[in-house]
Amino acid sequence: MALRYDFDIAVVPGAMPLALWRDQAVVDALTRADPIVQKYFRDSGFGMATFDSGAPPDRFPAADEPVRADIIGKLTDNVQAVDIEGLNWGGFDLRAFLTYLGGATPIDMPAAPEPKVMPEPPKPEPPKVDVAEPDLDLGFDREELLRAMQPSKRKGIAMVVLALGVILIGIAALMALP
Repeated sequence: MALRYDFDIAVVPGAMPLALWRDQAVVDALTRADPIVQKYFRDSGFGMATFDSGAPPDRFPAADEPVRADIIGKLTDNVQAVDIEGLNWGGFDLRAFLTYLGGATPIDMPAAPEPKVMPEPPKPEPPKVDVAEPDLDLGFDREELLRAMQPSKRKGIAMVVLALGVILIGIAALMALP
């Protein structure tokens, strides 16, 4: 069964806004994933809990749009530090998640109720891994791509999703090399 990658923004009093998954199966998949994958999502602003704003599938409350854009920007920035090749994603499909990000649209709706979530227990830090950047020319200027991925309200979420797609294409090209 395919995972539903919908997430909602929850504001817990005294804490930063947090992206929480609507589908417990996504939380379960990420719980099975390698610690570095879990850290990637936590560092990007995701919690490993569920919350449902009441928005229909593939939609999100319009009021959440600025916070969602910030979180998606963090996903983009943080992917630079993760060598995703060969990691166990626990059944989480990164391409399906990117497809969801590109297709999710806002909907005007009343404010969601305050989430009843317990803070996550602190996770042990995974061992530091020195990830060397490969010396490959993938046909694009890395600095230009990084500048294009910087979140801004004018560029919108679509540009961030597009940049993530370019990164995945580059990774796929690396994986295809002998």
